[in-house]
Amino acid sequence: MLGTEHPNTLTLRGNLAHFTGELDEKAEARDQYATLLPIHERVLGAEHPLTLRSFNLAKWIGQANDAEAARDQFATLCRS
Repeated sequence: MLGTEHPNTLTLRGNLAHFTGELDEKAEARDQYATLLPIHERVLGAEHPLTLRSFNLAKWIGQANDAEAARDQFATLCRS
């Protein structure tokens, strides 16, 4: 068993969030990505490629009809 914070498990959870959004559950995808981001930062570090994929969070924030928050998330990524 890999554990809940193993990089492979985090990748799987990211995939689950992605396909949740693809099934038109945009707010749920946003929430799943929001849960994953601080775990990625803590476990892998802020500069790790999986952490930097947090643009997925910004995407699903926008898809869940919060364009202003999506813009702010993308702006945060640009400063990173």
